[in-house]
Amino acid sequence: MSQGRILAIAFIVIGALLALVSVTADFFQGTIGAVGSSFGWKQLVGVILGIVLVVAGVILLRQGDEGYDDEDEDGELEDEVGRPA
Repeated sequence: MSQGRILAIAFIVIGALLALVSVTADFFQGTIGAVGSSFGWKQLVGVILGIVLVVAGVILLRQGDEGYDDEDEDGELEDEVGRPA
């Protein structure tokens, strides 16, 4: 597994956990949520950052390891179609 794929999966997992904890913080009153509060700005920021991380992870995961120019067996650069550059 490549580093790019691991990073993408880490973004997705961390983003999902951040969004989940931010949304459910009020259910854990006294530990991570404020007692008697409603959905606050800190929770909103956490949810937005979590969603951004998940979206970035999905984009990285879908992008894959392919670059724009690849070297063939002889060390020559080729474009996406496989023609010599």
